[in-house]
This record gives sequence, structure tokens and C-alpha cells, in this order.
Amino acid sequence: MYFKEKEDQEAKIQKMRDASADSHDIKKQQEVLTETTTMIPDTRGRLETGLGDLQALVADEATQALGGAPELAEATTVIAACEAMLSAV
Repeated sequence: MYFKEKEDQEAKIQKMRDASADSHDIKKQQEVLTETTTMIPDTRGRLETGLGDLQALVADEATQALGGAPELAEATTVIAACEAMLSAV
């Protein structure tokens, strides 16, 4: 998600400060960091919504009738990956 980008941007800004870069350039990079930071809650919310929708679909009796369909197995894998990602942050 955006957490890695946020960490990278923070490191970049610190490196620019350490190198006494132009204050305008630092300010612009700070704006990029702010945009990235504001995307985190929105992205998490969309991921949680999509995860809930997928979980409901997989739990649906009609979907369960598909049995061993590869799509159902893939959906289960995606659910596990999303749950792991959300619990890690």
C-alpha cells in the first residue's frame, strides 16, 4: 500500500535536509508526503470494503455450490492476503 511510499518519501526528505537542499524542493517533497499520507485511510477503507464484499460473495450459498472452482480458491487466497495486509498495519 502507501506505507512503503510514505517511508521512502520521509527518508528522501531527511536526506535532502541533511544535504542542505533548496527549501523550495524540500517543501515540494513535503507536499508529496502529505498527499501520500492522506491516501492511506482512503485506500484502507476501499480495501476493507472490497474485502467485505468478497467475503460475503464467498460465503454465499450460491457461490458455495461452485465447489472446487479455481475462482473460488483464488478468492479465498485473496481474502487471506488482504486480511494479513490489514492486520499488519
